[in-house]
Amino acid sequence: MGIKIYNPLNENIVEVGIIKAKAKIIQAKNFNGIPEPLTYYPDKKIFFITKGTPKFFGDKEFYLFNKDTIESLVIKDASQKIEKSIVKRAIVGGLLVGGAGAIVGGMTGLKDSYKYFKQVIMNDKYKFSFEEDEYLKIKDFFEEVYNELSEREKELENKSEVKSDPFENLKKLKELLDLGIITQDEYNKKREVLLKQI
Repeated sequence: MGIKIYNPLNENIVEVGIIKAKAKIIQAKNFNGIPEPLTYYPDKKIFFITKGTPKFFGDKEFYLFNKDTIESLVIKDASQKIEKSIVKRAIVGGLLVGGAGAIVGGMTGLKDSYKYFKQVIMNDKYKFSFEEDEYLKIKDFFEEVYNELSEREKELENKSEVKSDPFENLKKLKELLDLGIITQDEYNKKREVLLKQI
């Protein structure tokens, strides 16, 4: 029985070697609600998740995530409504103080409450949700990767704008507007940028 580590981008096996660092187990759930713990090494800025269904026999298989194996990253806030039982509250109130207690007990269950968590989507494929306290354990890693990806995207945009012909880009931009792919407001903003390049 061995351990195999895979790059999630191309499914190639990655040689990792022995990691001499302290790991944190981060509790997460995939978007199907199934618990999916992440083994996170803050000092190395990497984490592992199980590849496929966990196996009890044979090789253990994991995906390695670090700044080089994450090409896209979305982090968003989410919430879930917590259901309350009005009937239970009414019964307790009724048992304690009678009919009026049942009404008051039932009414206390009408206020909605929510559970807040973070959703993380990596490479448009790997989707996790973290309760707030669990997310805080790995927040620095995700923010660093997100910032680095944003910088790379800005650099690519700047390079493509420098190399491209502004007249051709204006024609393409107008086509996008005519096809309804972009809004008039988006067209106007990008048009201003292109006109400054002429």
